[in-house]
Amino acid sequence: MQLNYKIINWTLSLSWDYVSNAHHYKIMAMSQTFVYYTIGSTLDLTYDLPKDKYSSYIRFKIIAESVNNDFLIESNEIDVSLSDIERFQITALNGYRWTTLAFRSKWVYDLYKIYNKTWLIAETEDSIIELLHKITKKELNEIIVEWYIKKDDRYILWWVSEGVAKLPERKKSDYKISIVIPVYNSEVFLPRTVDSVLNSSMSGIEIILVDDGSTDNSLKVCKWYEKNFPCISVIHQKNQWVAIARNNWTKLVNWEYLAFIDSDDIVHPYMYEILFNTCKEEKTNIAIATTIILNNVSEKELCLNMPNKKTDVVVYSYEEVMDNKHNKDNIYYVAVWNKIIKTEVAKKVEFPTEWPTKVVLYEDCAYTATLYSYIDKFALCKNAYYIYDKRKQNTVGSYSAMYKNESNDDIWKAFIYAYSYPIYNRCHKNQELSDYSNFKRLIESYDKFKEPSSMKTYWDEKLIELINKQKLYENNLIMRDEHLKCIVERLKF
Repeated sequence: MQLNYKIINWTLSLSWDYVSNAHHYKIMAMSQTFVYYTIGSTLDLTYDLPKDKYSSYIRFKIIAESVNNDFLIESNEIDVSLSDIERFQITALNGYRWTTLAFRSKWVYDLYKIYNKTWLIAETEDSIIELLHKITKKELNEIIVEWYIKKDDRYILWWVSEGVAKLPERKKSDYKISIVIPVYNSEVFLPRTVDSVLNSSMSGIEIILVDDGSTDNSLKVCKWYEKNFPCISVIHQKNQWVAIARNNWTKLVNWEYLAFIDSDDIVHPYMYEILFNTCKEEKTNIAIATTIILNNVSEKELCLNMPNKKTDVVVYSYEEVMDNKHNKDNIYYVAVWNKIIKTEVAKKVEFPTEWPTKVVLYEDCAYTATLYSYIDKFALCKNAYYIYDKRKQNTVGSYSAMYKNESNDDIWKAFIYAYSYPIYNRCHKNQELSDYSNFKRLIESYDKFKEPSSMKTYWDEKLIELINKQKLYENNLIMRDEHLKCIVERLKF
């Protein structure tokens, strides 16, 4: 007996093969008897379904029984994602330039088509879009959005949603998360970023826009949002770089958690709600979202691999994070923007500000590697998404664009400084493992410099200083690693 399902207009429909000698069918959901007496071979479900709090899906099967409730045959089992059967919403606000629509769902889709009745007015892969005119309330009520998933180079219609939801109210007394957005020449992308946060399902958030001496209209955009949204405030400073902007703001935060966002990325509508609830349920000081990278070939790349488990959250120890954070697929462990952090812990650490060259890179690596040494338990959330847009990296508003023509040596010097920083600014809680992990990362790059050169000499000088000042030859983990021990013994003193 084959069981199938489909989801249309917020209704989950189950269908199965008719069994000739069956008197009725019993529907099992999550190993519970959900519907006991069904004569037909179809069933539509539009009401609350039994849920297991540890699962992100509902498992169904059908059992055919005789008139005396004797077992005849059972169907295959199917897993239906909870994200698929939740109602989708469209939220709207009058943004800085035009009306902004955000498509709110816990599932990430590949394409959205927006219709005004039957007229196609926009098509996008992003979870928010600015419409090119101010639309009336009547027009909003006529908006229809189609949601598509991509499979084998074609798009399959998955859902049709109508109607617009109100934004959640944000009252100061309810704030739980402070979100900082450092801004530098980001006038093109900033409205999209801020609008994505405003459309968050988490009501208890405030937004701090830190303008780092922008020379375009970014400050004007910041001031407009501050005027129109009570949850937004603006700090303006002369150009001092993103690290100082973040440090200045962190000192002012009094709410329970803090978060960082880059001014040209997007947060998924449910990201902060999921991260916040995870911190509470798992009793962790940090929760990490999966990262979706939008690249220049219109493909989505998923980072931070999840174990092959049907769970919404995976909890890692400090040791596991330090072992895996530099794996290629997990590189976004070191980023600061796809997380919420307990404020009292975050205030123990500052972003580095005294760089050896004018090239300031890897400040996230320096900060998170230091921060992590204060944390024992890390929660990674499968259904929380931070959307990192790499399609704009050559634009004026991108910090990384500044370094396109910088010397490779200066970039290496910035790398050395960043990964030495947590060793010089260690805490005593996880000191030995932290020193080992960061020193090992340095040596992995140092090993690339085989031939004598000015950069090889610089590496030697910095490693000698680090080893001797921090007495790394007393670290048992380092000295048990034969390769690291060999380098330490050669360079110390």
